[in-house]
Amino acid sequence: MRHILVTCLGMLAAMTVTSMAETAATSGVTIAIEGDSRSAPPSPTTNFWPDYWREMSPLAKGATIKNFAVGGDTLANMVKTYAAQAQRLRPTSGQVGYFILYAACNDLGTGMNASGAATYRCATQLWAMARADGYKIVACTEAGARSWPASNKTECAAFNALVRSNTNLYDYLLEPDVYLPPSSTVLYIEGTHFTDAGSRAFAEMVDGALSGTGPNLIRNGGFEGGAEAVAAAGWKLENGVSATNGAGESSDGEGYLRCACAGDPSRPSAAMFAGIPVKPRTGYIARAFVEYEGGGSPDVWRSRRQWQASRLPGPVWMGQGLA
Repeated sequence: MRHILVTCLGMLAAMTVTSMAETAATSGVTIAIEGDSRSAPPSPTTNFWPDYWREMSPLAKGATIKNFAVGGDTLANMVKTYAAQAQRLRPTSGQVGYFILYAACNDLGTGMNASGAATYRCATQLWAMARADGYKIVACTEAGARSWPASNKTECAAFNALVRSNTNLYDYLLEPDVYLPPSSTVLYIEGTHFTDAGSRAFAEMVDGALSGTGPNLIRNGGFEGGAEAVAAAGWKLENGVSATNGAGESSDGEGYLRCACAGDPSRPSAAMFAGIPVKPRTGYIARAFVEYEGGGSPDVWRSRRQWQASRLPGPVWMGQGLA
């Protein structure tokens, strides 16, 4: 039996821990990756995100993966090449297939200057073809590029709004525009291509979406019902942490924890939950919605107001049960 210790400044609105055991045991998985230079080998970074994902994910380790990403490629061209590429890898009877598409940068960028609407039409064509072939669709918003002029950024925002407007067209949604903004010098080399840290962060987004589909092992991870209900569920709050209710403040519902710095490094603000029933040598995913008020690192802790629109809630930590 282990416990989770969470320390932060600001607000912790939700916490989940889910098992990866079912995913790890899955066989007959096929994964097609389609995209541009951010996904294509060789990447400008030492390692690109599919490498990191294969290292960290039981799902990826046991799957047949084919990366069709090509530097400079566009969604418009991928529609034309789909039949000769990802369609040939489509899952057969008894298999599970995932089609991961992260590509709109070259369509929306200063080279093509395509509109958000036109770019979205190409994305929906690819999603539809892949879904017809039996794939589960992993869609992505577009982070864009730091150097784009305002007109291109406007079309990128329009594309992202359209992607979010119809969740029936895909099975999972990753939001790098929210969680991996191109303004970050930690996550991007020059505002377009990932650093190693950016590649790892994107890999964690993918794995967070596709892994850990079991039930939440934390009781009252949404902190609903006030202080008594939170304490009754097994939470222990220390040094300036309080259970609070407030409509519009929480990620879902009205409960959240308000965390304040205690001012003493030896006695940090903390929320602890003991007794999570983990198993030896079994992977787990922990997710949290955190909003900070001063301090911290903006590249890691950002406002998560888009929690409800995303299939990937907040930062992701991966861990394993110990023997």
